[in-house]
Amino acid sequence: MQILTKKFWPFFIIVIVVFLTSSSGGRNGGWAGAPGDSGACTNCHGGTSDATISLTGAPSEYEAGETYALTLTIEDPAAVVGGFQIIATNGSNNTLVGDFTASTGTKLNNISRLVQSSPKSFVSGEVSWDFDWTAPATGAPSDLQFFYAGNAANNNGNSGGDEGVVGSSAIIALPVILSQWNAVPDHRNREIKLGWATATEINASYFEIMRSTDGASYESIGKIDATGNSNIASTYRFTDDEISTIDNVFFYRLKNVDLDGSFEYSTVVSARLDDKEKATLTTYPNPTSGALFIRSEGLENVSYRILSFVGKEVSIGIINNQQIDVSALPSGLFYIQFLLDGQLETMSFQKI
Repeated sequence: MQILTKKFWPFFIIVIVVFLTSSSGGRNGGWAGAPGDSGACTNCHGGTSDATISLTGAPSEYEAGETYALTLTIEDPAAVVGGFQIIATNGSNNTLVGDFTASTGTKLNNISRLVQSSPKSFVSGEVSWDFDWTAPATGAPSDLQFFYAGNAANNNGNSGGDEGVVGSSAIIALPVILSQWNAVPDHRNREIKLGWATATEINASYFEIMRSTDGASYESIGKIDATGNSNIASTYRFTDDEISTIDNVFFYRLKNVDLDGSFEYSTVVSARLDDKEKATLTTYPNPTSGALFIRSEGLENVSYRILSFVGKEVSIGIINNQQIDVSALPSGLFYIQFLLDGQLETMSFQKI
């Protein structure tokens, strides 16, 4: 057996000290048990399997750019101090998703994983860390998952008797983001124009259009396929031309259905149809490339506003010389509303 000479002892002692303390301030590299990681705390720390680890505050669905307050907790009745590592990933590789904000007792390691800045003492059999995670504002994946690992240590100077634990959150989905959603009545044609736009779509399948006359019970009146996957704006329109009554408020909502069958409902919008015989204005030509002429049957100084097909106001004014200059508008479908006797009358036109 080879005996260590005296001159090697200082070096040997330094190696032992470095080995025992290298992870006390949070381990570098990937050790959270995520796909592609080198492993987790369980690789080096065995134990009695009494420890558990959990994450609270993670949403079931997340929004791009939003910040979420999270808490990671390790429980072990015999542990003295603890540490951890956590990552948010799309669940299929080792790419970091979003950003952690280090709080008291935490720091970012060499690959931006959140870890403890020093071992934290257990109190009444548990230890926890509070911190924030911010979802990416652009390029957010369709779903993500948190992977985390921890060590419930007995603080005896070696790994003997420690308990390594590992866990992960449920898959967290990014829903369809509606940037516009409007219902515009067309009194003359006795129909209601619905328009909506999405800022982001991930694994979207279709939109089901639902209508109600009381705001409580809804029926399906149509279905439109979604773009599916997109980080750019997508626009949609649907005309409800099966209106059986007038002078009634109609409520609408969208059922956004994903490829896996999961769904969520939009906010509710409403519109009211008046008797079309009350209309006293007509517009022509339709489509038009420049001027929109108004036949008003003697009415003067009628105010108007022009809306995009998703209900965004693009122009307002007073009718001059029975015509409106729309040459500056881009090509597309628009609505024009007139205020007559306190009532809004809406007509559609196409700009080419």
